[in-house]
Amino acid sequence: MERSYTTSDYMALTDNVVQLRKNGTNVGSSLANGVTITPTETTQTYGGPTNKWGTAWSQSDMATLGFRWSGRSTVTGSTVADLIASTPSMSIPAGATIDGIEVRVKLKTAGSGTASATFSVNLVDVNVYYTSSGIKSRQSMNGGVTDRCTGGVAQ
Repeated sequence: MERSYTTSDYMALTDNVVQLRKNGTNVGSSLANGVTITPTETTQTYGGPTNKWGTAWSQSDMATLGFRWSGRSTVTGSTVADLIASTPSMSIPAGATIDGIEVRVKLKTAGSGTASATFSVNLVDVNVYYTSSGIKSRQSMNGGVTDRCTGGVAQ
């Protein structure tokens, strides 16, 4: 589930929007933290076992769970890429309470300067934490990528 982008609008790139999606629509809070993407691959974790990303979730929402990661040039302020990832339907038990959602991505750049650079975003996994019949559990999965790229060229 890796996507690479080449762009001429690069000097420094940070996460701009990191958001969950429900039924194909961005929902809740963005958990972007301004992390700078470097040539060394780093894994970033967004959310966690008790983080609901600023919105209410139900067991049925897990059928349409998605993820958005958007990168921005710190030089020009323009959005360089907008990655949309969808996840396979999750089988959370009926009546379960969603306690939190965690998403891990790997980020890396290659190249430097103002001419162009390539960077990659790799959706590692999504963990959904829930309680069913008083028992806390977690379901993990990798996402399938569908994407939309603004400003860069998807590779």
